[in-house]
Amino acid sequence: MLRELCSVEDKFKVSNSYRLQLKDLVVGDVYQSGSYAISKEDIIEFAQMYDPQFYHVDEEVANKRQFGGLIASGWHTAAITMGLFVRTFQMENGMIGAMVDLSWPNPTRPGDIIQPQFKILDIRPSKSKPYQAIVTVEWDVKNDADLQLMYLTTKIVMYYEDPTPHQVKSDS
Repeated sequence: MLRELCSVEDKFKVSNSYRLQLKDLVVGDVYQSGSYAISKEDIIEFAQMYDPQFYHVDEEVANKRQFGGLIASGWHTAAITMGLFVRTFQMENGMIGAMVDLSWPNPTRPGDIIQPQFKILDIRPSKSKPYQAIVTVEWDVKNDADLQLMYLTTKIVMYYEDPTPHQVKSDS
């Protein structure tokens, strides 16, 4: 089932403050986050601080090189997507990243509108810690032209409100 929990406007403003409980998540559900329009200025500012390679900070040089223009750092795309993820999954009891498998099949460019979807692949309640579960989430990040910019799967420790044993729901 596709679930839209929030929309994001004017960068990261969330128009809905619904907070999720771990018990609300269902294996197979897909969550559509808001979107983020990335500008040339955003790309250069982030890269100057965190990834100052020429194809992120020097448009003139980047135009003559392998990508044919300025591109965002993959870490910038990841940071924006993380912001959208946290705003979509406003977990009442918190969450902590545990593992990630990440790829950037195509570069993010100025003017792209970053549009992630998040799919719940698995929920494994802990046998030794009944107040938590490991949730596996697939992130499929595309731009407004439906070009995949980033793909990852991640395992996230999420917490139950009630620390008693839990059953996992599935849409299948």
